[in-house]
Amino acid sequence: MSTNTNRHTVGHIAEKAGPKASSRPKSLSGIDTRKAVQLAIELGCRVEHVRRTGEQRVSHPNVAHSVRFNGRRRDAGRRLTTFLRHVRELPSATIRLA
Repeated sequence: MSTNTNRHTVGHIAEKAGPKASSRPKSLSGIDTRKAVQLAIELGCRVEHVRRTGEQRVSHPNVAHSVRFNGRRRDAGRRLTTFLRHVRELPSATIRLA
């Protein structure tokens, strides 16, 4: 009688050993502020530091409104992630002109 106690862990390790995932996250929930700012720049957004407040402002040329968020927080706020999701769905966000 052969008992294989590692059968569950072998499949789990094989799943982790796959190709490296892309740097652009699929889901924006739970993303930290630093990665959100990097994603905003990749999408063509403008990131400004609001003076003396610790806040940052993100705007995009094709979106009528901008979003302010606390730059001192580690996690990205819901308004910022919603704004980035909206910008990512724009047709012009995927086209980058050199």
